[in-house]
Amino acid sequence: MVGLLGTVIGMIKSFMEIANGNIEGTQQLELAQGVWEALITTAAGLVISIVAMTFYSFFRGRVQSHTAELEAASTHILALVGSQLQQSQAAQGTMSQPLRDDYPMRDTL
Repeated sequence: MVGLLGTVIGMIKSFMEIANGNIEGTQQLELAQGVWEALITTAAGLVISIVAMTFYSFFRGRVQSHTAELEAASTHILALVGSQLQQSQAAQGTMSQPLRDDYPMRDTL
């Protein structure tokens, strides 16, 4: 965004010189100054954005790998808790029975 802002400001300065009619002889140097400013700020903005995108990509990859590890660990923990719960219910003889089809369902409407 810094590069784009600088480009716009540089182009505004250049076109202001053209609009004022200052495009003869030595005044062309002032026109070149606005274009030069636009190019420098564009290059600076590109350097900043390339570096930022590199770090963003690196850290996003790390976050995604940690997220995948956490998902795998939580799935494993839930499986262990579920099997432990089933073992404790089987030992106590209180296994929950699935719903039977012979119980009539009430309409609540």
